[in-house]
Amino acid sequence: MKRLPFAAAILCVLLCFVNVRTLRADPLEEAVESYRNNSGLLCDRQAGEMFTRTLALDMIYQAQCGRREAYEKLEKFLLGAFRSPLGLVYHSLDKAFQPMGQESWLADNMTACRALAEGYGRWGGQERKAATLSIGRSVLKYLRHRGKFAQSVSWRDPIWGVHLIDRGAEAPLFLLDVAVMDRLSRWDEAWKQQAQKSLGELAAGCVVPWQDEKTPQNGREYLLPLVYLTEMGFLPLRGLEEFRLRLREWPYALVEGAEPSVGIGALCAVLYCMAGSEQQAGALLDAMTRRFSSGRVTSGLLAGAGQKPSLDDNLLFLIARAQVQTRSRRGGNAASGQ
Repeated sequence: MKRLPFAAAILCVLLCFVNVRTLRADPLEEAVESYRNNSGLLCDRQAGEMFTRTLALDMIYQAQCGRREAYEKLEKFLLGAFRSPLGLVYHSLDKAFQPMGQESWLADNMTACRALAEGYGRWGGQERKAATLSIGRSVLKYLRHRGKFAQSVSWRDPIWGVHLIDRGAEAPLFLLDVAVMDRLSRWDEAWKQQAQKSLGELAAGCVVPWQDEKTPQNGREYLLPLVYLTEMGFLPLRGLEEFRLRLREWPYALVEGAEPSVGIGALCAVLYCMAGSEQQAGALLDAMTRRFSSGRVTSGLLAGAGQKPSLDDNLLFLIARAQVQTRSRRGGNAASGQ
């Protein structure tokens, strides 16, 4: 049999490698990566703005995938350019890495703590733990007043070394990430009482039927408390039953409402997964991919028809998918006795 020259054989191997990489490439992840700027951060293409929530979600996804180098590169930005004089994280930076205002949001800071805790859980690191606690203490100091959390806080340049603080409205229940508070309370005694108080408020909010007509029944405001409580090991049965009833007519419960959202669907999948229904969660993600593909014509991202694609929502989808795949593998290994 005639043998190929050495150079030709190497070329064939390289071509096969490229083909395998191409076959394995994930279209959605590639679409998300196309929004990454030269610094390595995901940003809005038109305005060039970079948001803390997007950065933190990116960190969570990189940690779930075990990509330590990528995670730590993002972590440096979070603990560097995104940190404010109050020790909180800015809401957003412009393309020159300057803050888009002297303000900080509770949701951003809790997501940042979650992202850092995710990295600590995977790779450890006392500096990472200390940074998480530092942001947490600033949350208690500046985003809490008389036992209540504020949605946001803004500040003016210091006079005689003291910043003038202006807190926003009281934070609604769905912003109380009790899973993050629980992690902080295990490390810091100052969080214990607040974590217990918030857990009680959130649990009561999931038991009492919703009365506010302005609150979308299939929105983040309804799903996030269920996700947080389930993550803590509490299954709010009444809330989950109402949730299942709303999803019985899939996909109408998610995409025919006032604000159809890839992110809402991703949260549903996370909730199913944490409640032990990995198969149902996977089927939901598959249905979402088919349903929201109409928005991929120009951006490659998942979106509802006629909607502007959201990086945050697509990162939530990737996080949900990674979580479902991980739990499914664990379940398969347990079933096989591995």
